[in-house]
Amino acid sequence: MAWVEAVRKIGKGTGKHAERHRQTARKNLEHCRPAIPAWIMPIYLVADTIQPQADLFDVVIVDEASQSGPEALFLMYLAKQIVVVGDDRQISPEFVGVDRDNVELLRQRHVPDLPHSETLGVDSSLFSHASIRYGGRIRLREHFRCMPEIIQYSNKLCYSSEPLQPLRQYGADRLEPVRTHFVPEGYIEGSRHSINKPEAEAIVAQIEACCEQPDYDDRSMGVISLLGSAQARYIEQLLMERLGAETMEIRRLFCGDAYAFQGDERDIMFLSMVSAPTEGRRIGTLSSARDERRFNVAVSRARDQLWLFHSATLNDLNPKCLRYGLLEYCLNPSVQPTQLEGIDLQQLRIDAQDKSRGELPAPEPFDSWFEVDVFLKILDRGYRVLPQFEVARYRIDLVVEGLRGKLAVECDGDRWHGPEQYEADMARQRQLERCDWTFWRVRGSTYYRDPDTALEGLWETLARLKIQPDNATADSIPVDHSDREGSDADAGQLSLVI
Repeated sequence: MAWVEAVRKIGKGTGKHAERHRQTARKNLEHCRPAIPAWIMPIYLVADTIQPQADLFDVVIVDEASQSGPEALFLMYLAKQIVVVGDDRQISPEFVGVDRDNVELLRQRHVPDLPHSETLGVDSSLFSHASIRYGGRIRLREHFRCMPEIIQYSNKLCYSSEPLQPLRQYGADRLEPVRTHFVPEGYIEGSRHSINKPEAEAIVAQIEACCEQPDYDDRSMGVISLLGSAQARYIEQLLMERLGAETMEIRRLFCGDAYAFQGDERDIMFLSMVSAPTEGRRIGTLSSARDERRFNVAVSRARDQLWLFHSATLNDLNPKCLRYGLLEYCLNPSVQPTQLEGIDLQQLRIDAQDKSRGELPAPEPFDSWFEVDVFLKILDRGYRVLPQFEVARYRIDLVVEGLRGKLAVECDGDRWHGPEQYEADMARQRQLERCDWTFWRVRGSTYYRDPDTALEGLWETLARLKIQPDNATADSIPVDHSDREGSDADAGQLSLVI
Protein backbone atom coordinates (compact mmCIF):
# COMPACT_ATOMS: atom_id res chain seq x y z
CA MET A 1 0.00 0.00 0.00
CA ALA A 2 2.94 2.32 0.64
CA TRP A 3 4.15 1.63 -2.90
CA VAL A 4 0.67 2.25 -4.32
CA GLU A 5 0.42 5.54 -2.39
CA ALA A 6 3.81 6.70 -3.66
CA VAL A 7 2.88 5.87 -7.26
CA ARG A 8 -0.40 7.79 -6.84
CA LYS A 9 1.53 10.86 -5.68
CA ILE A 10 3.84 10.68 -8.71
CA GLY A 11 0.79 11.42 -10.89
CA LYS A 12 1.87 12.64 -14.29
CA GLY A 13 5.44 12.90 -13.04
CA THR A 14 5.74 16.62 -13.73
CA GLY A 15 5.20 17.98 -10.19
CA LYS A 16 7.86 19.59 -8.03
CA HIS A 17 8.05 16.59 -5.69
CA ALA A 18 7.61 13.87 -8.33
CA GLU A 19 11.22 12.67 -8.15
CA ARG A 20 11.03 12.32 -4.36
CA HIS A 21 7.90 10.20 -4.73
CA ARG A 22 9.68 8.05 -7.32
CA GLN A 23 12.50 7.38 -4.86
CA THR A 24 9.96 6.48 -2.18
CA ALA A 25 8.20 4.09 -4.57
CA ARG A 26 11.49 2.35 -5.47
CA LYS A 27 12.39 1.94 -1.78
CA ASN A 28 8.97 0.55 -0.90
CA LEU A 29 8.97 -1.81 -3.86
CA GLU A 30 12.13 -3.50 -2.59
CA HIS A 31 10.22 -4.52 0.55
CA CYS A 32 6.98 -5.66 -1.07
CA ARG A 33 8.32 -7.17 -4.31
CA PRO A 34 9.02 -10.69 -2.94
CA ALA A 35 5.52 -10.88 -1.40
CA ILE A 36 3.69 -10.47 -4.73
CA PRO A 37 4.30 -13.29 -7.24
CA ALA A 38 3.33 -11.41 -10.40
CA TRP A 39 3.55 -7.70 -11.12
CA ILE A 40 1.61 -6.35 -14.13
CA MET A 41 2.77 -2.89 -15.19
CA PRO A 42 3.32 -0.72 -18.26
CA ILE A 43 6.95 -0.11 -19.19
CA TYR A 44 7.04 3.49 -18.00
CA LEU A 45 5.92 2.44 -14.51
CA VAL A 46 8.64 -0.22 -14.37
CA ALA A 47 11.23 2.45 -15.18
CA ASP A 48 9.70 4.88 -12.67
CA THR A 49 9.43 2.59 -9.64
CA ILE A 50 12.05 -0.20 -9.88
CA GLN A 51 15.69 0.13 -8.87
CA PRO A 52 17.38 -1.64 -11.81
CA GLN A 53 19.53 -4.65 -11.03
CA ALA A 54 20.41 -7.81 -12.90
CA ASP A 55 18.04 -10.79 -12.58
CA LEU A 56 15.53 -8.87 -10.49
CA PHE A 57 12.68 -11.06 -11.77
CA ASP A 58 12.67 -14.77 -12.52
CA VAL A 59 10.54 -14.23 -15.63
CA VAL A 60 9.65 -11.09 -17.56
CA ILE A 61 6.81 -11.42 -20.06
CA VAL A 62 6.47 -8.57 -22.55
CA ASP A 63 3.13 -8.46 -24.34
CA GLU A 64 2.59 -6.38 -27.49
CA ALA A 65 6.39 -6.19 -27.84
CA SER A 66 6.04 -4.99 -31.42
CA GLN A 67 4.67 -1.74 -29.90
CA SER A 68 7.82 -1.02 -27.86
CA GLY A 69 11.04 0.45 -29.18
CA PRO A 70 14.65 0.25 -27.93
CA GLU A 71 13.59 2.07 -24.76
CA ALA A 72 12.31 -1.32 -23.52
CA LEU A 73 15.67 -3.12 -23.82
CA PHE A 74 16.38 -2.60 -20.10
CA LEU A 75 13.73 -5.27 -19.40
CA MET A 76 16.22 -7.89 -20.64
CA TYR A 77 18.62 -6.76 -17.88
CA LEU A 78 15.97 -7.30 -15.19
CA ALA A 79 15.11 -10.85 -16.21
CA LYS A 80 16.59 -14.29 -15.66
CA GLN A 81 14.28 -15.41 -18.45
CA ILE A 82 12.25 -13.30 -20.85
CA VAL A 83 9.24 -14.13 -23.01
CA VAL A 84 8.71 -11.63 -25.82
CA VAL A 85 5.25 -11.73 -27.39
CA GLY A 86 4.40 -9.79 -30.54
CA ASP A 87 3.62 -9.77 -34.24
CA ASP A 88 5.89 -8.14 -36.80
CA ARG A 89 2.95 -7.97 -39.21
CA GLN A 90 1.17 -5.49 -36.94
CA ILE A 91 1.87 -1.84 -36.17
CA SER A 92 5.37 -0.91 -35.00
CA PRO A 93 6.32 2.14 -32.89
CA GLU A 94 6.03 5.54 -34.54
CA PHE A 95 8.60 8.09 -33.31
CA VAL A 96 7.15 11.15 -35.02
CA GLY A 97 9.40 14.21 -34.73
CA VAL A 98 12.41 12.34 -33.34
CA ASP A 99 15.67 13.40 -35.00
CA ARG A 100 17.25 10.19 -36.35
CA ASP A 101 20.71 11.79 -36.49
CA ASN A 102 20.58 12.55 -32.76
CA VAL A 103 19.56 8.97 -32.06
CA GLU A 104 22.51 7.71 -34.09
CA LEU A 105 24.91 10.02 -32.18
CA LEU A 106 23.61 8.67 -28.87
CA ARG A 107 24.09 5.10 -30.09
CA GLN A 108 27.67 5.72 -31.17
CA ARG A 109 28.47 7.52 -27.90
CA HIS A 110 26.94 5.09 -25.40
CA VAL A 111 26.46 1.58 -26.87
CA PRO A 112 28.82 1.14 -29.84
CA ASP A 113 30.13 -2.18 -28.44
CA LEU A 114 26.70 -3.68 -27.79
CA PRO A 115 26.06 -6.62 -30.16
CA HIS A 116 23.94 -5.50 -33.11
CA SER A 117 23.87 -1.93 -31.81
CA GLU A 118 23.28 -0.72 -35.36
CA THR A 119 19.70 -1.95 -35.01
CA LEU A 120 19.00 0.37 -32.08
CA GLY A 121 17.09 3.00 -33.99
CA VAL A 122 13.61 4.40 -34.28
CA ASP A 123 12.60 1.87 -36.93
CA SER A 124 12.91 -1.26 -34.78
CA SER A 125 10.79 -2.73 -32.02
CA LEU A 126 11.58 -4.87 -28.98
CA PHE A 127 10.11 -7.80 -30.88
CA SER A 128 12.55 -7.31 -33.76
CA HIS A 129 15.46 -7.08 -31.29
CA ALA A 130 14.33 -10.36 -29.70
CA SER A 131 14.14 -11.94 -33.16
CA ILE A 132 17.76 -10.96 -33.77
CA ARG A 133 19.13 -11.99 -30.36
CA TYR A 134 17.13 -15.10 -29.48
CA GLY A 135 16.17 -18.30 -31.22
CA GLY A 136 13.35 -20.66 -30.39
CA ARG A 137 10.50 -18.63 -31.83
CA ILE A 138 7.12 -20.25 -31.20
CA ARG A 139 4.66 -19.55 -33.97
CA LEU A 140 1.09 -19.36 -32.69
CA ARG A 141 -1.26 -20.49 -35.44
CA GLU A 142 -4.63 -20.58 -33.64
CA HIS A 143 -6.77 -17.46 -33.67
CA PHE A 144 -9.47 -17.04 -31.04
CA ARG A 145 -10.83 -13.52 -31.60
CA CYS A 146 -12.46 -13.11 -35.00
CA MET A 147 -15.08 -14.87 -37.03
CA PRO A 148 -13.43 -16.98 -39.78
CA GLU A 149 -14.51 -14.63 -42.59
CA ILE A 150 -12.90 -11.66 -40.80
CA ILE A 151 -9.51 -13.19 -40.04
CA GLN A 152 -9.37 -14.68 -43.53
CA TYR A 153 -8.67 -11.16 -44.87
CA SER A 154 -5.56 -11.01 -42.64
CA ASN A 155 -4.57 -14.48 -43.83
CA LYS A 156 -4.71 -13.33 -47.45
CA LEU A 157 -2.90 -10.06 -46.68
CA CYS A 158 -0.19 -11.04 -44.19
CA TYR A 159 -0.18 -14.73 -43.31
CA SER A 160 -0.67 -16.52 -46.60
CA SER A 161 2.35 -18.82 -46.09
CA GLU A 162 1.31 -19.74 -42.53
CA PRO A 163 -2.40 -18.90 -42.24
CA LEU A 164 -4.03 -18.42 -38.87
CA GLN A 165 -6.56 -21.09 -38.01
CA PRO A 166 -9.80 -19.55 -36.73
CA LEU A 167 -11.08 -21.44 -33.71
CA ARG A 168 -14.31 -19.53 -33.14
CA GLN A 169 -17.38 -21.41 -34.27
CA TYR A 170 -20.88 -20.08 -34.55
CA GLY A 171 -24.54 -20.83 -34.64
CA ALA A 172 -27.29 -19.85 -37.03
CA ASP A 173 -28.06 -16.72 -35.02
CA ARG A 174 -24.70 -15.06 -35.62
CA LEU A 175 -24.43 -11.65 -37.23
CA GLU A 176 -23.37 -11.50 -40.86
CA PRO A 177 -19.60 -11.23 -40.27
CA VAL A 178 -18.62 -8.83 -43.09
CA ARG A 179 -20.81 -6.06 -44.51
CA THR A 180 -20.22 -3.10 -46.80
CA HIS A 181 -22.06 0.21 -47.10
CA PHE A 182 -21.58 2.36 -50.21
CA VAL A 183 -21.90 6.14 -49.75
CA PRO A 184 -22.10 7.49 -53.33
CA GLU A 185 -22.48 11.12 -52.21
CA GLY A 186 -19.26 11.01 -50.19
CA TYR A 187 -16.56 13.62 -50.77
CA ILE A 188 -13.28 14.72 -49.19
CA GLU A 189 -12.72 17.97 -47.30
CA GLY A 190 -9.21 19.12 -46.50
CA SER A 191 -5.91 17.72 -47.63
CA ARG A 192 -3.74 17.12 -44.57
CA HIS A 193 -6.63 16.39 -42.17
CA SER A 194 -9.17 14.77 -44.48
CA ILE A 195 -12.83 14.40 -43.52
CA ASN A 196 -15.64 12.69 -45.43
CA LYS A 197 -18.80 14.06 -43.81
CA PRO A 198 -21.38 11.95 -45.72
CA GLU A 199 -19.47 8.81 -44.83
CA ALA A 200 -19.26 9.90 -41.19
CA GLU A 201 -23.02 10.60 -41.14
CA ALA A 202 -23.74 7.16 -42.61
CA ILE A 203 -21.60 5.44 -39.96
CA VAL A 204 -23.29 7.33 -37.12
CA ALA A 205 -26.75 6.53 -38.53
CA GLN A 206 -25.84 2.83 -38.76
CA ILE A 207 -24.50 2.78 -35.20
CA GLU A 208 -27.73 4.40 -33.98
CA ALA A 209 -29.76 1.76 -35.83
CA CYS A 210 -27.63 -1.08 -34.43
CA CYS A 211 -28.04 0.20 -30.88
CA GLU A 212 -31.83 -0.14 -31.28
CA GLN A 213 -31.72 -3.74 -32.56
CA PRO A 214 -31.90 -6.64 -30.06
CA ASP A 215 -29.21 -8.55 -32.00
CA TYR A 216 -26.71 -5.91 -30.94
CA ASP A 217 -27.60 -5.84 -27.23
CA ASP A 218 -24.55 -5.83 -24.93
CA ARG A 219 -22.13 -5.72 -27.88
CA SER A 220 -19.14 -3.36 -27.81
CA MET A 221 -18.40 -1.13 -30.80
CA GLY A 222 -15.54 0.83 -32.31
CA VAL A 223 -14.80 3.06 -35.30
CA ILE A 224 -11.49 3.15 -37.20
CA SER A 225 -10.56 5.73 -39.81
CA LEU A 226 -8.34 4.29 -42.54
CA LEU A 227 -7.07 7.76 -43.52
CA GLY A 228 -5.80 9.86 -40.62
CA SER A 229 -7.47 10.57 -37.31
CA ALA A 230 -9.50 13.67 -38.26
CA GLN A 231 -12.37 11.53 -39.57
CA ALA A 232 -12.42 9.55 -36.32
CA ARG A 233 -12.60 12.74 -34.23
CA TYR A 234 -15.46 14.04 -36.35
CA ILE A 235 -17.41 10.78 -36.02
CA GLU A 236 -16.82 10.78 -32.24
CA GLN A 237 -18.21 14.31 -32.03
CA LEU A 238 -21.36 13.28 -33.91
CA LEU A 239 -21.82 10.22 -31.72
CA MET A 240 -21.46 12.29 -28.56
CA GLU A 241 -24.20 14.60 -29.78
CA ARG A 242 -26.63 11.86 -30.87
CA LEU A 243 -25.95 8.92 -28.55
CA GLY A 244 -24.54 10.67 -25.50
CA ALA A 245 -21.58 9.85 -23.29
CA GLU A 246 -23.47 7.25 -21.23
CA THR A 247 -24.39 5.06 -24.20
CA MET A 248 -20.90 5.37 -25.63
CA GLU A 249 -19.44 4.23 -22.32
CA ILE A 250 -21.81 1.25 -22.08
CA ARG A 251 -20.91 0.20 -25.64
CA ARG A 252 -17.20 0.94 -25.09
CA LEU A 253 -17.68 3.00 -28.25
CA PHE A 254 -14.34 4.54 -29.18
CA CYS A 255 -13.18 6.22 -32.39
CA GLY A 256 -9.60 6.42 -33.61
CA ASP A 257 -7.10 5.18 -36.16
CA ALA A 258 -5.53 1.72 -36.26
CA TYR A 259 -2.82 2.78 -33.82
CA ALA A 260 -5.43 3.63 -31.19
CA PHE A 261 -6.83 0.07 -31.35
CA GLN A 262 -3.57 -1.90 -31.35
CA GLY A 263 -3.95 -4.63 -28.72
CA ASP A 264 -7.67 -3.90 -28.35
CA GLU A 265 -10.85 -5.44 -29.77
CA ARG A 266 -14.56 -4.80 -30.14
CA ASP A 267 -17.52 -7.02 -31.01
CA ILE A 268 -18.51 -4.72 -33.89
CA MET A 269 -16.05 -2.57 -35.84
CA PHE A 270 -16.93 0.15 -38.33
CA LEU A 271 -14.20 1.09 -40.82
CA SER A 272 -14.31 4.39 -42.68
CA MET A 273 -12.30 4.35 -45.91
CA VAL A 274 -12.66 8.19 -46.10
CA SER A 275 -11.16 8.43 -49.59
CA ALA A 276 -13.57 9.48 -52.31
CA PRO A 277 -13.30 10.27 -56.04
CA THR A 278 -12.92 13.99 -56.66
CA GLU A 279 -12.83 15.76 -60.02
CA GLY A 280 -9.27 16.63 -60.92
CA ARG A 281 -7.88 14.71 -57.96
CA ARG A 282 -6.64 11.11 -58.07
CA ILE A 283 -7.00 8.77 -55.11
CA GLY A 284 -3.49 7.84 -53.99
CA THR A 285 -2.14 4.32 -53.70
CA LEU A 286 -1.45 2.81 -50.29
CA SER A 287 0.93 -0.11 -50.71
CA SER A 288 3.74 0.24 -48.16
CA ALA A 289 4.53 -2.33 -45.46
CA ARG A 290 3.45 0.25 -42.87
CA ASP A 291 0.05 0.63 -44.50
CA GLU A 292 -0.28 -3.16 -44.76
CA ARG A 293 0.23 -3.44 -41.01
CA ARG A 294 -2.37 -0.74 -40.41
CA PHE A 295 -4.99 -2.51 -42.49
CA ASN A 296 -4.22 -5.83 -40.82
CA VAL A 297 -4.76 -4.32 -37.36
CA ALA A 298 -7.88 -2.40 -38.38
CA VAL A 299 -9.73 -5.43 -39.75
CA SER A 300 -8.64 -7.91 -37.08
CA ARG A 301 -10.01 -5.78 -34.22
CA ALA A 302 -13.54 -7.00 -35.01
CA ARG A 303 -14.76 -10.11 -33.21
CA ASP A 304 -18.27 -10.69 -34.56
CA GLN A 305 -18.92 -8.21 -37.36
CA LEU A 306 -16.98 -5.85 -39.60
CA TRP A 307 -18.58 -2.93 -41.49
CA LEU A 308 -16.71 -1.16 -44.30
CA PHE A 309 -18.08 2.24 -45.32
CA HIS A 310 -16.71 3.48 -48.63
CA SER A 311 -17.35 6.31 -51.05
CA ALA A 312 -15.03 4.92 -53.74
CA THR A 313 -15.76 1.88 -55.89
CA LEU A 314 -13.28 -0.63 -57.26
CA ASN A 315 -13.22 1.36 -60.50
CA ASP A 316 -11.95 4.42 -58.58
CA LEU A 317 -9.05 2.59 -56.91
CA ASN A 318 -5.71 1.30 -58.11
CA PRO A 319 -5.67 -2.53 -58.01
CA LYS A 320 -2.30 -2.31 -56.27
CA CYS A 321 -3.81 -0.19 -53.47
CA LEU A 322 -4.63 -1.82 -50.14
CA ARG A 323 -8.02 -0.09 -50.25
CA TYR A 324 -8.84 -2.01 -53.43
CA GLY A 325 -7.90 -5.32 -51.85
CA LEU A 326 -9.93 -4.60 -48.71
CA LEU A 327 -13.04 -3.53 -50.62
CA GLU A 328 -12.78 -6.42 -53.04
CA TYR A 329 -12.58 -8.88 -50.15
CA CYS A 330 -15.42 -7.32 -48.14
CA LEU A 331 -17.70 -7.48 -51.18
CA ASN A 332 -17.08 -11.22 -51.40
CA PRO A 333 -15.73 -12.57 -48.08
CA SER A 334 -14.68 -16.19 -47.81
CA VAL A 335 -13.19 -18.75 -45.46
CA GLN A 336 -10.29 -21.13 -45.89
CA PRO A 337 -11.71 -23.91 -48.06
CA THR A 338 -12.07 -27.42 -46.68
CA GLN A 339 -12.43 -30.25 -49.16
CA LEU A 340 -12.93 -34.00 -49.20
CA GLU A 341 -9.64 -34.89 -50.80
CA GLY A 342 -8.36 -38.40 -51.43
CA ILE A 343 -11.64 -40.18 -50.59
CA ASP A 344 -13.19 -42.40 -53.24
CA LEU A 345 -16.81 -42.37 -52.06
CA GLN A 346 -17.94 -45.09 -54.46
CA GLN A 347 -15.21 -47.51 -53.30
CA LEU A 348 -15.84 -46.53 -49.68
CA ARG A 349 -19.49 -47.58 -49.99
CA ILE A 350 -18.48 -50.92 -51.54
CA ASP A 351 -15.93 -51.60 -48.79
CA ALA A 352 -18.44 -50.65 -46.07
CA GLN A 353 -20.81 -53.37 -47.35
CA ASP A 354 -18.12 -56.06 -47.30
CA LYS A 355 -18.97 -58.59 -44.55
CA SER A 356 -15.28 -59.33 -43.98
CA ARG A 357 -14.36 -55.67 -43.45
CA GLY A 358 -13.79 -56.21 -39.70
CA GLU A 359 -10.63 -58.13 -40.50
CA LEU A 360 -9.13 -55.05 -42.14
CA PRO A 361 -8.32 -51.58 -40.71
CA ALA A 362 -10.64 -48.73 -41.63
CA PRO A 363 -9.52 -46.77 -44.71
CA GLU A 364 -7.74 -43.46 -44.28
CA PRO A 365 -8.52 -41.01 -42.76
CA PHE A 366 -11.10 -42.83 -40.61
CA ASP A 367 -10.19 -44.34 -37.24
CA SER A 368 -12.86 -47.07 -37.35
CA TRP A 369 -15.53 -48.66 -39.52
CA PHE A 370 -18.05 -47.20 -37.06
CA GLU A 371 -16.97 -43.72 -38.20
CA VAL A 372 -17.32 -44.83 -41.82
CA ASP A 373 -20.91 -46.00 -41.27
CA VAL A 374 -21.97 -42.77 -39.53
CA PHE A 375 -20.13 -40.72 -42.17
CA LEU A 376 -22.05 -42.39 -44.99
CA LYS A 377 -25.38 -42.00 -43.17
CA ILE A 378 -24.82 -38.25 -42.80
CA LEU A 379 -23.64 -37.99 -46.40
CA ASP A 380 -26.77 -39.78 -47.62
CA ARG A 381 -28.86 -37.07 -45.98
CA GLY A 382 -27.22 -34.48 -48.23
CA TYR A 383 -24.98 -32.90 -45.60
CA ARG A 384 -21.39 -31.88 -46.12
CA VAL A 385 -19.34 -33.95 -43.64
CA LEU A 386 -15.59 -33.87 -43.02
CA PRO A 387 -13.80 -36.84 -41.38
CA GLN A 388 -10.96 -36.39 -38.87
CA PHE A 389 -11.30 -32.62 -38.85
CA GLU A 390 -8.21 -30.98 -37.30
CA VAL A 391 -8.63 -27.92 -35.07
CA ALA A 392 -6.32 -26.51 -32.38
CA ARG A 393 -4.06 -29.61 -32.51
CA TYR A 394 -7.07 -31.84 -31.87
CA ARG A 395 -8.98 -34.13 -34.23
CA ILE A 396 -12.75 -34.46 -34.32
CA ASP A 397 -14.17 -37.73 -35.69
CA LEU A 398 -16.69 -36.05 -38.02
CA VAL A 399 -17.69 -32.43 -38.60
CA VAL A 400 -20.99 -31.61 -40.29
CA GLU A 401 -20.54 -28.28 -42.04
CA GLY A 402 -23.26 -25.87 -43.14
CA LEU A 403 -23.31 -22.33 -44.46
CA ARG A 404 -23.88 -20.90 -41.00
CA GLY A 405 -22.28 -23.36 -38.61
CA LYS A 406 -20.50 -26.63 -37.82
CA LEU A 407 -21.36 -29.55 -35.55
CA ALA A 408 -18.75 -31.92 -34.07
CA VAL A 409 -19.87 -35.57 -34.16
CA GLU A 410 -17.96 -38.00 -31.94
CA CYS A 411 -18.32 -41.75 -32.55
CA ASP A 412 -17.65 -43.51 -29.27
CA GLY A 413 -16.80 -47.14 -29.94
CA ASP A 414 -17.57 -49.75 -27.30
CA ARG A 415 -13.95 -50.79 -26.89
CA TRP A 416 -12.80 -49.42 -23.50
CA HIS A 417 -9.51 -47.52 -23.65
CA GLY A 418 -9.28 -46.73 -19.93
CA PRO A 419 -10.06 -43.69 -17.77
CA GLU A 420 -7.04 -41.75 -19.07
CA GLN A 421 -8.31 -41.82 -22.66
CA TYR A 422 -11.84 -40.95 -21.53
CA GLU A 423 -10.58 -37.96 -19.51
CA ALA A 424 -8.43 -36.83 -22.46
CA ASP A 425 -11.48 -36.96 -24.75
CA MET A 426 -13.55 -34.92 -22.28
CA ALA A 427 -10.74 -32.37 -21.81
CA ARG A 428 -10.51 -31.96 -25.58
CA GLN A 429 -14.27 -31.46 -25.81
CA ARG A 430 -14.28 -28.85 -23.00
CA GLN A 431 -11.41 -26.99 -24.68
CA LEU A 432 -13.23 -26.83 -28.01
CA GLU A 433 -16.55 -25.94 -26.39
CA ARG A 434 -14.81 -22.81 -25.10
CA CYS A 435 -14.34 -21.91 -28.78
CA ASP A 436 -18.12 -22.28 -29.35
CA TRP A 437 -18.00 -25.80 -30.80
CA THR A 438 -21.13 -27.90 -30.24
CA PHE A 439 -20.68 -31.66 -29.77
CA TRP A 440 -23.03 -34.57 -30.45
CA ARG A 441 -21.95 -38.08 -29.44
CA VAL A 442 -23.19 -41.56 -30.36
CA ARG A 443 -22.13 -44.93 -28.95
CA GLY A 444 -21.42 -47.90 -31.20
CA SER A 445 -23.75 -50.28 -29.35
CA THR A 446 -26.63 -47.82 -29.61
CA TYR A 447 -26.01 -47.23 -33.30
CA TYR A 448 -25.77 -50.88 -34.39
CA ARG A 449 -28.88 -51.83 -32.40
CA ASP A 450 -30.97 -49.34 -34.41
CA PRO A 451 -29.07 -46.89 -36.67
CA ASP A 452 -32.11 -44.78 -37.60
CA THR A 453 -33.21 -44.28 -34.00
CA ALA A 454 -29.66 -43.63 -32.82
CA LEU A 455 -29.23 -40.76 -35.30
CA GLU A 456 -32.59 -39.06 -34.67
CA GLY A 457 -30.94 -36.79 -32.10
CA LEU A 458 -28.33 -35.83 -34.68
CA TRP A 459 -30.88 -34.66 -37.23
CA GLU A 460 -32.74 -32.73 -34.50
CA THR A 461 -29.52 -31.03 -33.39
CA LEU A 462 -28.62 -30.08 -36.96
CA ALA A 463 -32.09 -28.61 -37.48
CA ARG A 464 -31.87 -26.67 -34.22
CA LEU A 465 -28.49 -25.23 -35.25
CA LYS A 466 -29.93 -24.42 -38.71
CA ILE A 467 -27.22 -26.45 -40.42
CA GLN A 468 -28.75 -27.28 -43.77
CA PRO A 469 -27.96 -30.09 -46.24
CA ASP A 470 -26.28 -29.06 -49.47
CA ASN A 471 -29.54 -29.72 -51.31
CA ALA A 472 -31.53 -27.33 -49.11
CA THR A 473 -33.04 -24.38 -50.92
CA ALA A 474 -31.41 -21.00 -50.54
CA ASP A 475 -34.73 -19.59 -49.36
CA SER A 476 -34.49 -21.65 -46.18
CA ILE A 477 -31.27 -19.91 -45.12
CA PRO A 478 -31.96 -16.29 -44.14
CA VAL A 479 -29.01 -14.07 -45.03
CA ASP A 480 -29.35 -10.30 -45.35
CA HIS A 481 -27.31 -8.82 -48.20
CA SER A 482 -29.25 -5.55 -48.38
CA ASP A 483 -26.20 -3.38 -47.81
CA ARG A 484 -23.86 -5.09 -50.23
CA GLU A 485 -22.67 -3.08 -53.21
CA GLY A 486 -24.17 -4.47 -56.34
CA SER A 487 -27.32 -5.62 -54.56
CA ASP A 488 -27.36 -2.73 -52.27
CA ALA A 489 5.48 -19.27 -14.56
CA ASP A 490 6.42 -22.02 -12.07
CA ALA A 491 5.22 -21.74 -8.42
CA GLY A 492 7.42 -19.50 -6.29
CA GLN A 493 8.88 -17.62 -9.25
CA LEU A 494 8.62 -13.86 -9.40
CA SER A 495 7.21 -12.59 -12.68
CA LEU A 496 6.79 -9.24 -14.37
CA VAL A 497 4.21 -8.86 -17.10
CA ILE A 498 4.54 -5.82 -19.37
